[in-house]
Amino acid sequence: MLAYLRLVYRVPLLLAHIVLGTPVTVFSQYRPLRDLSIGRRPLSEVTAVWYMRTVCRIFGLTIEQAGEVGPGARLLVANHISWLDIPLINSMAAVSFVSKAEINDWPVIGFMARSGRTVFHQRGSHDSASGVAEIMAERLGAGGRVAIFPEGGIRPGHGVKRFHGRMFAAAIDTGAPVAP
Repeated sequence: MLAYLRLVYRVPLLLAHIVLGTPVTVFSQYRPLRDLSIGRRPLSEVTAVWYMRTVCRIFGLTIEQAGEVGPGARLLVANHISWLDIPLINSMAAVSFVSKAEINDWPVIGFMARSGRTVFHQRGSHDSASGVAEIMAERLGAGGRVAIFPEGGIRPGHGVKRFHGRMFAAAIDTGAPVAP
């Protein structure tokens, strides 16, 4: 019964956030709004972090952050436990994610991912992997942040699975720090 009650108030909040917050957040990712600053942070980052923090609040998540994501180029690395990983990471700092190509075609989520400058990878394609590495290196070289799940997706069970090491090449090539 409690789960049903949570759903009753969370769904309308989420829908309102999508309808009202998405246009503001998406438009702020594009020029000329992207170049505006609030304090020392770009508007695009402020709105992306706000959007994802609000998503986390709607789902009842409490964010406990140890340390900060430093400024400038950074490759963020995390285990992929659930779909909530993305809003949680983006609630701390605006980042571009590397994602499977199929997400590009998803309604709403695909649009949001493209607006957030997600880098899409066609699994099993070496050509795609090379292109992804180039884009990651460009973003890191320009001082951006990129987040990866080097296990290659959500994995069942506990513990850390095998990492795809080539995902770290862009950080090595650009000298960008890697942050867990």
